[in-house]
Amino acid sequence: MITMKHFLILCIAIACQGRAFSQYDHRSRNLKRRRYKRAFTSNPNRMTMDNVTCHFYTQPLDHFSPSTNITFPQRYCVYTGYEAEHARNAYNSPIFFYTGNESPIDEYVNNTGLMWELAAKDHFSALIVFAEHRFEGESVPDYSLLEGGCFTYLTSSQALADFASLISHLSPKHDRPVIAFGGSYGGMLSSWMRMKYPGSVVGAIASSAPVFGLPLTMSGDMTTKEKGGMPNKGTMDGAFHVVGDAVRLPKPDFFKGSTSSSSSPTDEPNHCFDNLLATWPLIQYYGQTREGRDVLSQEFDLCHPIKNMEDAATLIEWAQSPWFDLAGK
Repeated sequence: MITMKHFLILCIAIACQGRAFSQYDHRSRNLKRRRYKRAFTSNPNRMTMDNVTCHFYTQPLDHFSPSTNITFPQRYCVYTGYEAEHARNAYNSPIFFYTGNESPIDEYVNNTGLMWELAAKDHFSALIVFAEHRFEGESVPDYSLLEGGCFTYLTSSQALADFASLISHLSPKHDRPVIAFGGSYGGMLSSWMRMKYPGSVVGAIASSAPVFGLPLTMSGDMTTKEKGGMPNKGTMDGAFHVVGDAVRLPKPDFFKGSTSSSSSPTDEPNHCFDNLLATWPLIQYYGQTREGRDVLSQEFDLCHPIKNMEDAATLIEWAQSPWFDLAGK
């Protein structure tokens, strides 16, 4: 028999769980929409935008050609508190350097924990640096000065050169070891930093980074459909292949309504991959008309009907996110 005490404990547990899920879901939506909420500010050891100092370092728009002399201000944020606490080790202490990726640096400062956890250790006493990726946040060139397309200079090679130049600025004699940190695309950048600029970075810690998921690294015919393969396989990245090949696997018996307990594959053709690729333009097409939006609302059994193209775009983003996460993780 459930007593009142048990009932109250259960209610409290459910409420706490609901609050945690609500906060997580709210935070996830905010990050998606690039609304950066400064959280946990009551903890002085929490690395947030509230306790870092941000500066700007002038970078050339093009590191590899004298064709332009345009520059832009790259924002970077530092935390020196752990150095101050252990000043005797500050000279030889390392620099923990976050290679910023495809968002303003605020997101990574507010949501990266490992760097400040390690930096606080006495044997590290590290200087923490978060570097913003070019064309993100406040690290944006004057678009009116650009020629040949706005994003001509938005490349990973240019971004890596930015980081190498900034590291030289922070440690001109290169007498402090630098460890690069990053997650997802930022993790790829940190790994590539170690590969391409070993004189600047002595190590890298990459989280959820498909480092070798690169274009043109897969074998196969680049112009025709291979037997059992897919068109233009050589031009696609490795993460695309991993997810695509998994979706192409033969369907188990239970997918066609078999009562058999066997999970062996069937001979039925698997059109999942082709159907999946066709989904996104179809959603966009249906989102252009009221009748189409009604169909989407009904087929997806949505709690709130789709009212405009912006709602349809949000639906596409939501539906694509699991595949993006699978490819990136």
